[in-house]
Amino acid sequence: MSFTPRQWQKECLERFKQKIAEGADTFIFEACMGAGKSSMAAWLAKTLLEEYGVDHVLVLVPWRSIQGDVDKGMLGSFGNMGLDARDKFFTLKRRQARQPRPDLDATVTLYQEVCCQGAIDTLKMWKADGMTYALICDEIHHTNEINSSWGTYVEQLKELAEYSVFMSGTFFRGDGKPISCIPLDSENLPIKDYRFPYASGVKEDVVRAVTTRDINAKVLLFDRNTNRKFELELNQVTNRELSEAKKQVLDPTGECMRHMIETVHNALMQSRSKFPDAACLFVCRPGGGDNYTSEGSESQEDRHVHIISKQIEQLTGETPTVVTHHDRDSVGKIARFRRGTDPYLVAVNMVSEGCDIPRLRSVAFCRYTTSEMLFRQIVGRALRLHTPEDGTAAQIYIPAFPRLVEFAERLYSEAQEGVRNRRCPHCGEWPCVCPCPECGKYPCECGETLFQLRQPMIMAIDATPMLDGGHVGAEHVTELYVGYAMRIAKDNEAHRHSNHTQLGHALQQFVKLQQVRQQAPAVKAEINPGVEREKLRRQINRRIRQLAFDAYQKDFAKAYYQEIQVPFHEQFKVILNTWTVDKLRQVADRLERRIVEVFRRA
Repeated sequence: MSFTPRQWQKECLERFKQKIAEGADTFIFEACMGAGKSSMAAWLAKTLLEEYGVDHVLVLVPWRSIQGDVDKGMLGSFGNMGLDARDKFFTLKRRQARQPRPDLDATVTLYQEVCCQGAIDTLKMWKADGMTYALICDEIHHTNEINSSWGTYVEQLKELAEYSVFMSGTFFRGDGKPISCIPLDSENLPIKDYRFPYASGVKEDVVRAVTTRDINAKVLLFDRNTNRKFELELNQVTNRELSEAKKQVLDPTGECMRHMIETVHNALMQSRSKFPDAACLFVCRPGGGDNYTSEGSESQEDRHVHIISKQIEQLTGETPTVVTHHDRDSVGKIARFRRGTDPYLVAVNMVSEGCDIPRLRSVAFCRYTTSEMLFRQIVGRALRLHTPEDGTAAQIYIPAFPRLVEFAERLYSEAQEGVRNRRCPHCGEWPCVCPCPECGKYPCECGETLFQLRQPMIMAIDATPMLDGGHVGAEHVTELYVGYAMRIAKDNEAHRHSNHTQLGHALQQFVKLQQVRQQAPAVKAEINPGVEREKLRRQINRRIRQLAFDAYQKDFAKAYYQEIQVPFHEQFKVILNTWTVDKLRQVADRLERRIVEVFRRA
């Protein structure tokens, strides 16, 4: 057996045996992302087979990335434990009852394969023939007791099993529905027999600590009601401005995403000076109502992923690995990336749960989410330890939307107390069921979609990125100290690979200990005309593109002619190559006024 158990796994097994000795037939445990739940499941399966007389172990997982193969995932863990496991339940016709009894130790398959009447009838037949089996359900939070076929069948599988084990890293659901087979206490919270939370994982060096790098922005908005323009920082937007702010900040060709990619690349290249295989995951958004252009239904689910991928290649010179649900070889792509040294992986949700890529050291959110569970699952991909380690924390890059910053701050503060502390102080429930302060409804209806059906009263014109420090746990690290950390990492070889937010936090703590009350203001960098010209060029192109969609039926040539050549009496190429930065800024300002004028008339 090529398996060396960690201390928490030893304690979990001891607790499992104690529960069985007390007469229980169900064991429920929680372990944080990256702690080794698959290895724990395999160890429990081996114990059930060797010490409790079980003939077979049935293991259910929600995704093929968790199921794995002989080298990784759940199947890999069972192989390392010396157990012979197969990856399919049905050997004959799909959903046909009376399948032949397996002589193997275990079956590791997907929920959707066995959650059917054919599987239930087969297990009843095996039980009638004297065969006993144990049930292990990974990521049990994917099942629920209300309107769920998975939940109904899992409960039947539990009744037929001799012993049942349920495990997850997040024992809560975003929709608030109860999880199947999980008992609740008097306060309607899940009862778990053993817990190994994230804080314990960091303390025992099982997973990495995490820091965040906040990418803030100044969003330029226009209010139709008051007929005025105003600027608002991204971390101050409310539900009223959220939809329009997302349009500009999450535009894959916009300044904010470009700025995030450049920031990630600079930090990752420094990290790769010591860890040559260090990598970053860019998480993109799926299609549907969260599109990034006004084309709406024309947008494809994978379109955002591929545009972000092209931006990464153009800005960094590195060709990223792109993984989508439509790739037939998505599992193979992830496996090759795991074994390789490429720096960037771009995906939607394929790399969010149970996917083991230890060399990932950072995650960049190119999307918005209201699901804390999804946020934690995605962050968990960068928390797995990878030899060699030096205590460097995982770095998470997020647009400074208030909801995402709140999730990041809670990742540390709530890890120790689990779900209990997530109860809303006003309604006393988790998830919160308070009505939205803007629309007065629950669930909120004013911030669910990026493009509202009715004509919006607020329109976002542009967004200018601005770094805003980061977070270590719930403590904010100001941009001043992160900037100092970046300068130290650049000039000092010993700190070249260091996490900038982590190093900046140490500097900030040092200043607090020295009780230095007055801080020298940051030196304002001189404006580089070449950089400013390129920035204005992209800004002008974006605004012309928006006018082409809104006023010229996507006729870009006509838009350039009417908005550039006619008012300024010069061709666009001549303007870009000969005009000063100040005159280019006048062109950008005029286009901004035209956007507002077109919007007002709409």
